[in-house]
Amino acid sequence: ALQEREQREAQRKAAELRRRVNEERWAAMEEQRAKVLLIEEDARQTLVEQQRARRWELELRLKDDVQRIRRLHEEQERRELAERMRVDELRDRESGGEGKRGELGGRRILKKKKNE
Repeated sequence: ALQEREQREAQRKAAELRRRVNEERWAAMEEQRAKVLLIEEDARQTLVEQQRARRWELELRLKDDVQRIRRLHEEQERRELAERMRVDELRDRESGGEGKRGELGGRRILKKKKNE
C-alpha cells in the first residue's frame, strides 16, 4: 500500500512536471510567435515607409521634370518669338526684298534729272 501510494505520488508529480513543462513550452512558443509578428509588422511598416519615401521622391522628380519641361517650352517660345520679331524687322526695313521695287518695301529708285 505504501509503495502504491509512493508510485501514485510519483506519477502525480511526473504529470504535474509534464504539465508545467508543456505550459512553459507553450508560453515560449507564444512569446516566439509574438516576436515574429512584431518583426513582421516592423518589416511591413518599414516597407510601407520605404514605398512612401519612393513615392514622395518620384513625385518630387516628376514636379522637377514638369518644371524643367515648362522652362524649356517657355525658352523655345521666347526663341521663336524673337525669331519672328527679327524676321518682321527685316521685312519692315526700307531696303530689301526682290527686284528694284521690292515686294518687301524696297527703296525707290530716283531717276537723275538731266541738266540741259
